[in-house]
Amino acid sequence: MADILVFVARRTAGAVITFAAACVLVFLLLDLLPGDPAAIIAGDTATPEAAAAIRTGLGLDLPMTERFVLWMSGLLQGDLGTSFYTRTPVATLIVQRLEPTLLLAAMALLWALALALPAGMLAAWWSEERFDHGWMLFTAGAYSLPIFVAGYLLSYLFAVLLGWFPVQGFRSLESDPLAAFWHLVLPSIAAALPITALLSRVTRTSFLEVLEEDFIRTAHAKGAGGRRVLVRHAARNAAVPIITTIGSTLAILIEGVVLVEIVFSIPGIGSLTADAIRNRDYPIIQGLLVVFALFHVVMNLIVDVSYSLVDPRIRLR
Repeated sequence: MADILVFVARRTAGAVITFAAACVLVFLLLDLLPGDPAAIIAGDTATPEAAAAIRTGLGLDLPMTERFVLWMSGLLQGDLGTSFYTRTPVATLIVQRLEPTLLLAAMALLWALALALPAGMLAAWWSEERFDHGWMLFTAGAYSLPIFVAGYLLSYLFAVLLGWFPVQGFRSLESDPLAAFWHLVLPSIAAALPITALLSRVTRTSFLEVLEEDFIRTAHAKGAGGRRVLVRHAARNAAVPIITTIGSTLAILIEGVVLVEIVFSIPGIGSLTADAIRNRDYPIIQGLLVVFALFHVVMNLIVDVSYSLVDPRIRLR
């Protein structure tokens, strides 16, 4: 138990340092970007004096070090800043757009896990047979196809031509749970395609390596059936790279969700990000990047702890 606590403490300390470094990097990168938000807000016909007044009101005329200290002190108190345009707290804007993004990401992850894990296991079990060749061909195409192209194709085929699903939009769970699910079927499939392809390939490779081990041959010699060998003997030994890949694919999933939301006009974090970039609304961009960084750091920490529990040799090493 002690070695687990030490391992978790060390990983947590590393995660805190990584998140702090990411926050500093986010501020510096956005501060060095060209363009003047005050001029964009003022408009093309505004006088230099009007733009200067807006710049002062937004605090953009302060030295960079002072703005950084103010931003970090607010961040430590849970304040992500205030939008330049709407004067609404960034945290409030993110919370308002969070429901469709979380639902879309959860559905996409469920599709990927439900399809990639069993298909990867079967592809390893039937290696070099028809199913294996067919599935590897499908995953190559799914991983290579851009997410926005997959979204447009699915929308055209199943929404425009067949009329099975809505073309665009979103319904909240509170108003109509079934409609919320139905609106997210096509977007979630589009977002799930690349992570399904990647995860199934890693699953296949991991199981192929384990199925060649001596203890698998021993299990076969003792009369264990194929299902028992896959689930009971091979799964745990193949789990470490699969768990690691699930954590890393979450980054791909977040990027995919942002693109898919734009394609299907879903009012989530993706559309909020696109609007903030278009308007150079730096507080929103900074707040979103900080949230994304925190999400990745926390997920990597969970993955580290998870595969250390699966394989004790990792935490001992």
